[in-house]
Amino acid sequence: MSGIQGVDKLLPRLNSLVPDFVQAESPEFVAFLKAYFEFLEHETVVLKSQSTIDNVGLEDGSSLLYETATISPSTTADNKILLERTVDNPTASADPFTVGEYLVGNTSKAVAKINVVNGDQLFVKTISGLGFKNNETVTGRTSGQTGVVSTYKESSIRANNKILEYSDVDKTTESFLEYFQKDFMPSLDASLNSNKRSTIKHIRDLYQKKGSPDSLKFLLRLLYGQEAEVSYPFDNTIKSSESSYVSERRMVVNIPIEKDRPQATDTITEYEGGVVYAQGIVNIVYPVVGSDTLFSLDITNVASKAFREGSGIELLDRNTKIKRAGTV
Repeated sequence: MSGIQGVDKLLPRLNSLVPDFVQAESPEFVAFLKAYFEFLEHETVVLKSQSTIDNVGLEDGSSLLYETATISPSTTADNKILLERTVDNPTASADPFTVGEYLVGNTSKAVAKINVVNGDQLFVKTISGLGFKNNETVTGRTSGQTGVVSTYKESSIRANNKILEYSDVDKTTESFLEYFQKDFMPSLDASLNSNKRSTIKHIRDLYQKKGSPDSLKFLLRLLYGQEAEVSYPFDNTIKSSESSYVSERRMVVNIPIEKDRPQATDTITEYEGGVVYAQGIVNIVYPVVGSDTLFSLDITNVASKAFREGSGIELLDRNTKIKRAGTV
């Protein structure tokens, strides 16, 4: 989205604003107004630093723009003209910023045309984007020169025309985003956000889902722009005596008294010397056809040992606590 759409410029309307007699009698005043309006329509980029550029040394060793490390150690006859190149710029043959080239923000992706170069101060007109960010690196498309932005100031005319749009997080300037961040997400470090505008727009959803796996995935997506998989150690922890595995067995018991027939949910126990030898829970009771005292039981073992054939057992009713005797 272009950063200059909808801006009402004054310079193209200058002739209609200034009376004809003023234009005829005071051309210097008209020229002043033109320059002043041009100044109002420019944005100002102040660089805190630029990548160092070496200069050109002459063959005769004169002191006109030369590199000391190359000229000084050698004799005049051996001196060569040095090509201009950078010391700390990835583009080795970069030139200084020049009027007419386009300036590109490495982080904001804003594009602006340079109209005036005054040392570390550049007067530009935005072509695309919403302005440059403080401390971001900007690169000249033609020269290849880089610099770090200290401050960025919008043009006065553009700011006046778009003042109501600053309340829209999608259209506001990079500098205004800091105020949104302080109001809506003061606990988050905005410098970590891969997309600060998107984070501010969706911070409410993050707060509403706070603590859930979805909120963790959403937070990492906002901060780093990557999908995450949430895993809790609790879900992968093996706990003793909490296994859901059960061993179901079938056994036949003889209950001599008909009224003492076993019931589902009874606890069945075999003792040895007064100590529990085997124990289980009755799940289903099947009467054996042709017998009034034999019953087939499906049980779930509680104790690890198996019941022994011919041994005595005790049935305990879970509800009435009545005990009944029998034989395996």
